[in-house]
Amino acid sequence: MAEVRSARYGVASAPPNRPGTVVMVHTVIAGPIRLELIDFGARIVSVTMPDRHDRIGSICLGLPSLEDYEDRSRNFFLGDTIGRFANRIAGARFSLDGEHHELEANDGPNHLHGGPGGLGWRVWESEPFMEDDSAGVVFRTLSPDGEGGYPGALHAESRITLAEAGTITFDYSATTDRPTVVGLTNHTYWNLAGSGTIRDHIVTIAADRYLPVDDGIPTDAAPAPVSGTLDLRTGRRVGEVIDALGGIDHCYVPAPTPQSRPQVSVEHPQSGRRLQLWTDQPGIQCYTGQFLGGSGHPPFGGLCLEPQQLPDAPNRPDFPSPVLRPGDTYRARTEIRLTTDD
Repeated sequence: MAEVRSARYGVASAPPNRPGTVVMVHTVIAGPIRLELIDFGARIVSVTMPDRHDRIGSICLGLPSLEDYEDRSRNFFLGDTIGRFANRIAGARFSLDGEHHELEANDGPNHLHGGPGGLGWRVWESEPFMEDDSAGVVFRTLSPDGEGGYPGALHAESRITLAEAGTITFDYSATTDRPTVVGLTNHTYWNLAGSGTIRDHIVTIAADRYLPVDDGIPTDAAPAPVSGTLDLRTGRRVGEVIDALGGIDHCYVPAPTPQSRPQVSVEHPQSGRRLQLWTDQPGIQCYTGQFLGGSGHPPFGGLCLEPQQLPDAPNRPDFPSPVLRPGDTYRARTEIRLTTDD
C-alpha cells in the first residue's frame, strides 16, 4: 500500500517568505519508487528507483539543504512548481482586455518562470493524502492581485501523486478574481543514470513542429517543422545533439498521438531505466541543462521536460490562449511513468 511520511525539513529565511516559516518534507512511497517533496516551491527534491540489477539510485537532481534551495545562485528551478507563467514573456509585459501589465524582468528584458517572486520561491501549504495504490501531496498557495505585475488574486493548487504502477501525476488547477494569464509546470531535472551527465540518454519526442526562438522568445515565424538534429521523433542520443548544437532549450509542439503512445520517451540503455510522459498541454519545453554548472551539478547533468502553455502566449494571439477569467478554472495534467526493463 502506498504511504506518505512527513517530517520537518527546515526553516525558510529568504524572501518572499517570512523568516521562521517551517518547511516540511513529504516522503511518498509506492512500490519500489520513493518520491520526496518539500513545501518550498511545491518541489520534488528526490526520486529513487531500482535499475535492471535492482540497484537503487536517485534519478533527479537536487540540492543538499533548504538553504541551498533558497540560494538563487545555485537553485536553477530544481524540481519546483513553476508559475504564475512558465517560460518567457517578451519584454516582461502583456496586454489583456485593453489593459497593459508590466511584469518583473529577470531574464534580460524578459520575464522568466513567474519572475523573481514566482511560485517556485514560496512556501506552499501542503496536505498529504493516501489511497489504496497511490499517495501524494496537495500543495496550495495564494498569489495576491498585482504580485509580480500580474492582475488578479490567483489561488493555485499543485497535486502530485505517486502510484504503485510507477506513475507520477501532476494535476494543476487555479482560479482568479480578475482576468489574468496562467501556465503552471514542474521543472525537475531528470538523470536516469543516477550520476554523471545525460549524454547517453536516448530521447524521443512525438512532435513534428517546434518554436524557433530569438533570445528565448518565439519568432513571428513560429512554429516550424522539426528538421536535422532537432528532429527527435525517432529518438536521438543526447550526446549527439549536444555535439551538433551545444544542447537543446526549445519548446516542441506535440503532434496528436494515440493515448497509448507517450509524447516523450527517455531511455538510459546502461541502467535499463525508462521515463515516458503524457500531457494535455500545447507545448513541451526540452532543456538539456547546458547551464547547470553553478548549481553544483555538471553541465548536461539533467534533462528538463516542461509541459506548458506556449512561451510568450500572453503576447501571441496565434497561440492557444493562456487567459483565465473569474468563474473559470485553469486545469493542466501531466503523467510520468517510470519503468525498468528486465
